[in-house]
Amino acid sequence: MAPTNTAAERIDKARLKADRSQRWLSNQTGISLSSLGRKLNGHADFYLDEVAKIARALNVPTSSLLPPDFTAEAEPAERRILAGIAA
Repeated sequence: MAPTNTAAERIDKARLKADRSQRWLSNQTGISLSSLGRKLNGHADFYLDEVAKIARALNVPTSSLLPPDFTAEAEPAERRILAGIAA
């Protein structure tokens, strides 16, 4: 099985592991169901604040939903922002 490298793949994997539907996630995060579906299917990108909302809803660290190179390549100021969002 190929590794999950995109935010959409990681989010969907976490959603399925939590046994939650897209509708449930939409309701918990305020992201419309159609927008969430487009983003999970790779037709649009997630905003960082949406990833943070999803992480809170699924009770997982925000960083676990981001591609590995996202945090590795982040500038120090971006890392502080990420740390604040994850809190």
